[in-house]
Amino acid sequence: MRARRDVLGYVIAIVFGCIAVYVDDHNDEVQAAVVVLLVGGLMIGLVGARQRWIAAAVLGTSILVSHLLASRLRMGSEFAQSAPNAAMFLPLVPAFIGAAVGAGLRVFVPRS
Repeated sequence: MRARRDVLGYVIAIVFGCIAVYVDDHNDEVQAAVVVLLVGGLMIGLVGARQRWIAAAVLGTSILVSHLLASRLRMGSEFAQSAPNAAMFLPLVPAFIGAAVGAGLRVFVPRS
């Protein structure tokens, strides 16, 4: 049962990471991508994955990875063409905050 939760946590991280990349690429502002990362982290924490911090790291680095791939492949928007820098690690913050809040809210979820 615990292994299923871990796999589900990674699936959530990948799905919400892809959504965050899409939202980040199609918006001029960062707030929408931050909301997606927070909700994704919250979902990771709520499923009760043991490795929630690793899944949150996968979620938080999704935007960095997409920018790195876009710059290497010379494709994507003007934002992807800029050189990735240390600020690209900032999406880790909402992902980890969401995972921590989700883990805290897990106390209120009844166990079956």
